[in-house]
Amino acid sequence: MAKPRFGHHVTPLLKRLETQGYVKRVRGIEDERQVHIHLTDAGRELKKAIRDIPGAIYCAAGSDADRLIKLRDDLVRLRASLIEYNETWNPPIVTINHSHLDLVFTLM
Repeated sequence: MAKPRFGHHVTPLLKRLETQGYVKRVRGIEDERQVHIHLTDAGRELKKAIRDIPGAIYCAAGSDADRLIKLRDDLVRLRASLIEYNETWNPPIVTINHSHLDLVFTLM
């Protein structure tokens, strides 16, 4: 199973959060390759506003903690498998004939 990769997902997320005023990114003084992330006042307010969401989801799910943890772990594994599969998948070309509602797959 491939290791999860986060860098290419985190940077756009941080840029959006910075644009929205929730975080501030500061380059390291000694090493400019390092980026320090700080919550702004708006970010701290958002953190307070959303802190009860996980508990609300837990209550709404109607499951015990062990079952929800297993579900989370299963979803993480499924996501990793799909990412790994997607990296090697050669998708078929799909032609749709609307008059007959037929699907024709051409495997490459």
